[in-house]
Amino acid sequence: MPDGIQGESKPVSLGLTLGFFKRFIEIHGGREAFQGLTTGDVCTRFLLPYTASTKLSLVEHVRQQPDGHLYAKPATWFVSHAWSYVHLDVVDALDDFFQENGLDDSVAVWFCTFCNNQHEIESQIYAFEHWFGIFRSSLRAIGNVVMVMSPWSDPTTLKRTWCVFEVYASIVENARFEIAMGRSQKQSFLQDIDHEEAFYEMLSTIQSEKSETTIPSDRDNIFYVDGLNKLHSCRRQ
Repeated sequence: MPDGIQGESKPVSLGLTLGFFKRFIEIHGGREAFQGLTTGDVCTRFLLPYTASTKLSLVEHVRQQPDGHLYAKPATWFVSHAWSYVHLDVVDALDDFFQENGLDDSVAVWFCTFCNNQHEIESQIYAFEHWFGIFRSSLRAIGNVVMVMSPWSDPTTLKRTWCVFEVYASIVENARFEIAMGRSQKQSFLQDIDHEEAFYEMLSTIQSEKSETTIPSDRDNIFYVDGLNKLHSCRRQ
């Protein structure tokens, strides 16, 4: 995975607009059809059948459609999330975050479920270096990271080693890093934060050394490549 050469333009990472996230929900039965489904469920139930004709990633599948230029665009935000999150909660958290930051449905994001080829992932196991290169180069090219945090007091994202890596990579790449929460989580956060100890209790739950990956060797490789001590020191600062 080569480092970017100073003075050259950054590579483009293609993403999908927030508007397409909402459109994808509508064309597959609306919010009622998505109730309670995790992002992993959505991938299996809707994404794979939807892209079956091309066997491409969702972003590349959409890009080939007549109106694809409206939805497939250079990503300006990298989304860090957990596949176990309820998908509607993720979309709503992103919707609220972008609205609060003066951005509309035309904002394009890099979302691993939509931007990686899920057909290829189903049929073969890629080496760790493949995913490490994709995630870090995409994050570097985009420069803005938003992590979906739920529940705020013990976020699942910070129990997933790849997400912990994304936090660390955003520091190394000097990327802007922001947090998105769903409305209920945000309300809970604002209520709980009145009690100072609640925030420190949340920080005490962040233990990168206990984070997990679907493929156990990925966790070992992440800590070996970037250094477990560096991840710990980032947490303590």
